[in-house]
Amino acid sequence: MSTGETVRPTAGAAADRRGAGGPRARWRPSGTVLGIAGVLAVWLVGWELTVRAGVISRTFAATPTEVVREMVGLAGDAGVRSAFASAIGMFLVAFAIAAAAGVLAGAAMGLSKIAYRTFHPLVLGLFSTPKMIFIPIFILIAGFGATSKISYGAVSGFFPVAVTVTAGVRMVDQRLLVAARSMGASRLQTLRGVVMPGSLPAVMAALWYGMKHALLGVLIMELFASQRGIGHYIDLYSSNFRPDRVFALVFGLALFAVLLGSLWRWQEKRLSRWKGNHG
Repeated sequence: MSTGETVRPTAGAAADRRGAGGPRARWRPSGTVLGIAGVLAVWLVGWELTVRAGVISRTFAATPTEVVREMVGLAGDAGVRSAFASAIGMFLVAFAIAAAAGVLAGAAMGLSKIAYRTFHPLVLGLFSTPKMIFIPIFILIAGFGATSKISYGAVSGFFPVAVTVTAGVRMVDQRLLVAARSMGASRLQTLRGVVMPGSLPAVMAALWYGMKHALLGVLIMELFASQRGIGHYIDLYSSNFRPDRVFALVFGLALFAVLLGSLWRWQEKRLSRWKGNHG
């Protein structure tokens, strides 16, 4: 190549410079985000107009603007804030118990053929059984306090974690396990170096399922066995025909669930990038 020729930067080099220190591209909402936002906007407007026109009785429904106003108002109520904080705290405890017990049980059933044949059919059968039929038993044993809510939430979250972790551990490439043993790796080294990295996607999926079921379990028990919690307020406002406050509480719980899911997906992306860099 002669000295008079001009070397043009490639697209890849330009992209590298932009990533290193150049201006970043502005974030633009994807078509999916715009579509969801559009559907949500149409739904909210239709809901507002339907209630205001009297198509749905105000005894049983409230407009979105009224719901938002009540959400702001209830946020200033110390009793409601305490009930929300209590429900979130019970959920976190229930999920921690479900995650720890479920991962340990799933790993044991995945690694041991005897444990798998003995316990997996029972765990799978209970996982497929609707847990709500056991609510009276939980109330009878643990009463109406936090113990019944935490225990029911933990049991609800345990089974999806245990079943999914078992499947993930059993899907680890057996050739890697044989190679690790042939090189003299101990059981702990095999677990840490082969089983855990190989089953990580299944464990993350299991924890996500367990989190959803634990939250659902705590909220269900709040509705069935609550004397001072968020379920008590929902029942109170329903009895007093205050749909605006009922919807406000329900939407508050839904907002917490959405934020929890967004945080979990963000953490999963970080973990995926870490695994890609270290895998």
